[in-house]
Amino acid sequence: MPILRMMAKLRLGDREVEGDFVAFTPIREDWNEYRIGNFILKTKQVVSEIFRAKDEKDAVGNPLFYLQSNAVSTIRKVED
Repeated sequence: MPILRMMAKLRLGDREVEGDFVAFTPIREDWNEYRIGNFILKTKQVVSEIFRAKDEKDAVGNPLFYLQSNAVSTIRKVED
């Protein structure tokens, strides 16, 4: 059973605001690939939590969302 967290304290500049955790489903998590000499570095950002700031909007009126994420990387040698 998933752990439900209903509210969080968020930093918005020098202010602290409240936010609600929101459920989400990853649609696609693409890899970025870089060649470094004889190696291929692959990396991607994986979001673990998303929450929405209460009563806060951006300059055009969109809600503010905050993300918690981790970078996942792998490196492999290119076969000659």
